[in-house]
Amino acid sequence: MLWPAGCQPSVQWGASRGKPNPLLPSNSASGVLRVNQRDKFAKILVVLGSIVLFASTAVHSLASYPRLSRALAASNLSVPLQSALRAIFLLAGWDWVVIAVVALVAAFSATKLRKPLMLICGAAVLFETGLTLAFIGFFIGNELIGSAALLILCGGLLLRSS
Repeated sequence: MLWPAGCQPSVQWGASRGKPNPLLPSNSASGVLRVNQRDKFAKILVVLGSIVLFASTAVHSLASYPRLSRALAASNLSVPLQSALRAIFLLAGWDWVVIAVVALVAAFSATKLRKPLMLICGAAVLFETGLTLAFIGFFIGNELIGSAALLILCGGLLLRSS
C-alpha cells in the first residue's frame, strides 16, 4: 500500500507474524556483528600482549637473573647494593606479570573501567620501555615489552566501553 509522505505507519507489517521484513536491516548488517568482531579482535590483541609479557618475564627472570648474579658477585659493589639490584631486577618481572593479569581481567570483564584499565596497563609498559631504552639502549627485552605494550594499547583502543 502506498502511503503519503510523512504518514507511514510505525508498525512494520509482517514482522508480527514472524516473517522477516526485507525493509528492516538484519542484525548482521546493522553493525552488531561488527562490534562483536571488534571486541573479539581487541581481546585477542590483549591476550597476545599478555602472553608476550609473560614470556618476557620468563626470559628476564629465568635466563637473565643468573647472569646478573654472577656479574654482581664479581663486582666490587657492597652486599646491600648487590641485594637491592637483585630485588629490583626481579621486581621488574613481577611488575610485568601483574600488568598482564590486570589487562587480561579488564579485557574479559564487563565493567566501565575495563577500557581505562587496559590503556593504563599498556601505557605503563610503554613508559617502562622508554625508560629502559634511555638507560640501557636497544636489546631484545625492550622489543618484547614494547611490542606487548603496543598490543595491549591497541586492544584497549579497539575495545568499546561497557
